[in-house]
Amino acid sequence: MSLTKTIFAIFITTLLITAESFSQNLYSIEGKVTDSKTNEPLAFVSVYLSQTSIGTLTDKNGNYKINKIPQGKYTLVISQIGYELILQKIEIPPESNIQKYFFLKSKPIEMNIITITEQSDEYDAYLKEQKDYREIFKKYFLGLTDFSKECTIENIDDIIFIKRNDLYLEAKCSKPIMVINKALGFKIECKLIHFQYSEQNGGYVIDEFYPKFSDLNPESDNQIKQWEENRKIAYQSSLRRFLLTVIHSETYVNGYILEISKGNLVYNKIQSGMHFKKTNIVQYDSTSGLNYLKFDGYLMIRNSTTEEQSEIFLPYRTAYIGSDGYPVDTMSVLVFDTFARQGVANLLPIDLHVVE
Repeated sequence: MSLTKTIFAIFITTLLITAESFSQNLYSIEGKVTDSKTNEPLAFVSVYLSQTSIGTLTDKNGNYKINKIPQGKYTLVISQIGYELILQKIEIPPESNIQKYFFLKSKPIEMNIITITEQSDEYDAYLKEQKDYREIFKKYFLGLTDFSKECTIENIDDIIFIKRNDLYLEAKCSKPIMVINKALGFKIECKLIHFQYSEQNGGYVIDEFYPKFSDLNPESDNQIKQWEENRKIAYQSSLRRFLLTVIHSETYVNGYILEISKGNLVYNKIQSGMHFKKTNIVQYDSTSGLNYLKFDGYLMIRNSTTEEQSEIFLPYRTAYIGSDGYPVDTMSVLVFDTFARQGVANLLPIDLHVVE
């Protein structure tokens, strides 16, 4: 496998939201957030639905209410600095309106504390090392696309980097990582759960985060048009679009050409050029009500519209896909090339309707 094939590989974060439900009835969630030890109400706690622009903050009495929620499956995120994060999967309905009460446990805030005794070669080396770590993080977290060049991380200094036995690099951040995406017109608050980078096999990343979107203020009508066009481009090249295609239709409808190879990405094309139907790689599980991918080897995907190529590998040989177009298990789908290069810079909120 050449370096160009291996330099980017990430596990896809599960974002449990039903995409097609956003045109249906709207519901609400309300409740209260308190300190688990003192039972005092907590103000300004962020309560939101991951991968959407839907959320709110608790008031001075710890109360919150989120309105206008479409039917679907979501991950509800309750986040406050100095407290343990709460992630809760919810489904709307069954209940028309849901009440949720949360008790947050306090958690020490991790900080980068450096004691400087005098200027030294060791200190200069440390500064260079930290700068290198930041560049690695930005490269793999934001991705390497044209859009990533227009993204900035506002609080990069809040991120703590830890090198584990010279084998891999970890990143932690007590605060949400604030990304300004001027290519797509979003401010994205990312609650980072896990980030791990290794140089083995050309470099791979395992990451998990829960984003909240808000719109940037456009400077002109031309910028609005550019954002709309860029969002369309981001969606057309996305893993989510591909998975929705193979779940709901034959792949030629949306311009994908598929092949399967065996071995460690040695391209032994055993099904080249065939008329690939859904049943070749996707089956339906009536018990769970979910479609699942099932194949051996590597699935090669060429988007005939953009001429981009990607590969998918299933570590467990099977991967269940939600009706939102995302893998249910975060570790069940490993991607390479185009899909893997698309980090936060190409990420779109699920409640955004993109017209192709």
